[in-house]
Amino acid sequence: MLNSKLKEKFGSYRRYNSEEFSNEEPRQSDLVRWTGSFEQLININNKNNSLLIWTRSLPLEVKSALKSQSETTLAGFHKLLDAAHITQPIHEEINCHKSCPSSVRTWLANDIINLVRLFIQVTKSNFVDIRLEWIHGDACWKFHRDFVDIRLLTTYVGKTTEWVDKPFSEEALEKQRAYNKPINRLDPNDVAIFTGCRQNPKNGIVHRSPPLRDSDEPRLFLCLNIPDPSSPSI
Repeated sequence: MLNSKLKEKFGSYRRYNSEEFSNEEPRQSDLVRWTGSFEQLININNKNNSLLIWTRSLPLEVKSALKSQSETTLAGFHKLLDAAHITQPIHEEINCHKSCPSSVRTWLANDIINLVRLFIQVTKSNFVDIRLEWIHGDACWKFHRDFVDIRLLTTYVGKTTEWVDKPFSEEALEKQRAYNKPINRLDPNDVAIFTGCRQNPKNGIVHRSPPLRDSDEPRLFLCLNIPDPSSPSI
């Protein structure tokens, strides 16, 4: 339990247990749905969905190995890739760091490739902006809506993305650190795909990166986007 001082600073957390949700009957909260099925993430194109969460667990070997990595043993990357040619560049980026176990590098590369393929299927985009990074500080700590059409993210190591339910969205945006209503947090390794506010300023999930203290472990974070002017050159 958060003590009262931390609760006042960061709000009250609600963390959902993936075992509560059936693969056949994803739980729904406002426009948020949970699923145990990778394939159901494509349903983000349904106008009734703003956030879809795939609850999953990583292999124990992978989870343990990733937690022991750092930027010197498994560096992140930011690339813009042609949707027709994603496999080799991703394997090259992940496999250039030989100190990370080979089986884990292969698993991570394949996981990213599968998520990119699904993102391409959802967005029909010819190019994908892929960012794998280690986050050490309070990056994007403010509650916000993303100015995108659709975004996919997952956290392999460290604290996970937080969001608020629709009735609290405007209050969270206004009060920021002073907001003290319920805050939801993804379970470790969940994959989330959600809509942004590009088409409508009031649409999109209000969310933030989790506040990090000096003692917190860095986050290994993956984010997929449709290219925009901030994307790297191909």
